[in-house]
Amino acid sequence: MATAKEELRRSLRRVRDAIAPAAASDAARDAARHLLALAPVADARTVALYAPIRAELDSEPLAHELAARGARLAYPRVVDPGPGKRLEFHEVALGATGPAPLRPGRFDIPEPPATAPVVAIDEIDVFVVPGLAFDRTGTRLGWGHGFYDRALAGAPDAVRVGYCYACQLIDLVPREADDLPMHFVVTEAGASRMIP
Repeated sequence: MATAKEELRRSLRRVRDAIAPAAASDAARDAARHLLALAPVADARTVALYAPIRAELDSEPLAHELAARGARLAYPRVVDPGPGKRLEFHEVALGATGPAPLRPGRFDIPEPPATAPVVAIDEIDVFVVPGLAFDRTGTRLGWGHGFYDRALAGAPDAVRVGYCYACQLIDLVPREADDLPMHFVVTEAGASRMIP
């Protein structure tokens, strides 16, 4: 299964990386509109977002709209450098140029500093999760480190939303026992419910 996932990762990175900047910007705006129309998001007090890397769908338009609605925003930070690596979420305010302060952390992913207020995992109402691919059952293909799977397992009552370009929706993502499916997957083309 690991080989199949690596082949999928390579293939989907090429597809995603070929999206033109103007199309990527339009997609981010449209995806934000679709996600904000979901009832669980409209009622959310605290939303976990991500800082995009490697041409991921930009979450910044979404962050600005959520902040304007009064939602508290939390961003992940990788902690515990050993085998127990996990995500810890920290509250982040939005500045004029986006979430601040975010700095490159492990894997060069922008993340909040350790001094930013920690948000308990059970306080997060909605997790907006990036991925290289999602399938029609909500199964996610990530980078293979398992950070999100471990974090989401600790928040069973939270709504899980996969966030990606429409070209990243595929028929089947190989699924392992600890892979948690998304409740919704949102792209620039619309929002789909995966789990009732």
